[in-house]
Amino acid sequence: MGYNLKDFLNGATVIPFEDDILSGLETICQAYAEDEEPLSVIDEMSSYLYADVFPTEFSEFLQESILGQSISGIKYISESLKIRLAQYILYLTIINEEDSVERTFLCSNWMNYIVLKHNDLTSLPNAMLLSHLYQYHINAYVQNLCENRRCEDGLEEIVRNLLSLIPATNYADGDFEFDNSSVWNALRQICDEAILKRIADLISKFHEEQFNIKTVYLSVKGLVDLLEYPYYNIDIVNAIEMVLSGKRNTRSELWKYIENLQNLGVTPVCNLDSSIILRALRHKNDTFDIQNKSLKLSIKEFAVYLFYELLLEKIELTKIQEHE
Repeated sequence: MGYNLKDFLNGATVIPFEDDILSGLETICQAYAEDEEPLSVIDEMSSYLYADVFPTEFSEFLQESILGQSISGIKYISESLKIRLAQYILYLTIINEEDSVERTFLCSNWMNYIVLKHNDLTSLPNAMLLSHLYQYHINAYVQNLCENRRCEDGLEEIVRNLLSLIPATNYADGDFEFDNSSVWNALRQICDEAILKRIADLISKFHEEQFNIKTVYLSVKGLVDLLEYPYYNIDIVNAIEMVLSGKRNTRSELWKYIENLQNLGVTPVCNLDSSIILRALRHKNDTFDIQNKSLKLSIKEFAVYLFYELLLEKIELTKIQEHE
């Protein structure tokens, strides 16, 4: 089920907007979502909605577009109206992206900001409308990829046949030429099994080490580093539970986790504005003022947020390298 601007504006005014006003606002929202670089829109709207960062460019655009054009019936842009328009523009930016991989990337960047309202997501008006976007998060995307592969008939037999074709000695390029795409899916499944084995070995290694927050950080980073292909269907929650097996899943303020890691010398690479934890670790947290926010997370919750930040950073780095 999709939503429209009228859904997001519910509650913005005592008297609902007339259709002509809705039409004018719709045009304005579509223009902002389409004219700006999508990731920049996600960052600006998310910083505003989840970190209370004043959206200068967006506010000026609304001022010019709504008041400057004298849209009948709107004489003042209230904070309530601005928040709802920001939510709708964020929503449009994600659902209007036609490339499924890029849509997943945009959605996942938005969801990284959610940590800033981890304990208070419902404080935003109509916040549940945005939950419709969860289906585009990278976790849902990779699960869907995995399910599509499992649906292929005869996959197990194809794998067995494929293995029987692998020679014991070195082989030349061209020895493996298959027209059937399901064979390549079988190859991918073999790779999946291999990466899962490497992940299990990594978890076992960290589980045996002395447990502290740096162990959690290094185990999560190690998982991401193993992924030459970032869209493996990894059950990150289960992986973290295995690392924490036998340990207390204690809760602490987010800034304390960050401070402890900083004291241990952790300085990760960070290219995305949505990497809230990684930005803070590199002392780039002034904008979001994490130390003055009451954000209590369990170690497991912290690790899951960290995993997706590191994973998106890996994807972003790949994009940067492709354009060099």
